[in-house]
Amino acid sequence: FFSVAALQHMVEAAAPSLSKAEYNAYYNKIGKFLQDWIPIIGAEKPQADTNPFLLEAERGFNIVAHKHQTKCFNVALVALCKSGKSTFLNAMMGRDFLPSHNVPETACIVRVKHNPHCAQGRLFLN
Repeated sequence: FFSVAALQHMVEAAAPSLSKAEYNAYYNKIGKFLQDWIPIIGAEKPQADTNPFLLEAERGFNIVAHKHQTKCFNVALVALCKSGKSTFLNAMMGRDFLPSHNVPETACIVRVKHNPHCAQGRLFLN
């Protein structure tokens, strides 16, 4: 009853070369998509006894809506050793936060979190 492919298409269509206005347009389209579907799924909840998918769909849409509102998302970058993962992420962030050398440097899970109160950024190690 909904098209995940449509949402995926909107995300894939948002190429890295978008202007801020174009990005905001796509962001708003995705937000409208979520706003339109969450109440529809909620209205179908009485049928959850016969269609347990509805509860899962509602939970999934609520999670995606929260991530959309908070602009919080996870990205997994997996590749062979010394293939340039840290270099790629540093380039995406516009600054060398992650170490990158000729020997393996980040042989563990690394979490990067944006903090709008720290304009220059910092690298914290757990």
